[in-house]
Amino acid sequence: MATKCKPLISAAELTRLVTIRQRTAGQDALGAPNGAWADLAQVWAKPEPLRGREYFAAGQMQQTVEVRFTVRWRADITASMQLVCE
Repeated sequence: MATKCKPLISAAELTRLVTIRQRTAGQDALGAPNGAWADLAQVWAKPEPLRGREYFAAGQMQQTVEVRFTVRWRADITASMQLVCE
């Protein structure tokens, strides 16, 4: 009897196309690491707003929104990478 696995995230929930970036190993003209970001992959993600807040800074109204993006599991993603949502 074959066991069927239920996917944790359905394809319908993955509504935003995001880019995962990683740092490249390179040097600038002076020999220092340049830390440039290079695109690793574009994947579909599920955005989940965690909280939002408004505050005054430097006499202007500022807004922040914290969002968690959930993607399907990939072996090549690490905590040192960057996610870009446009």
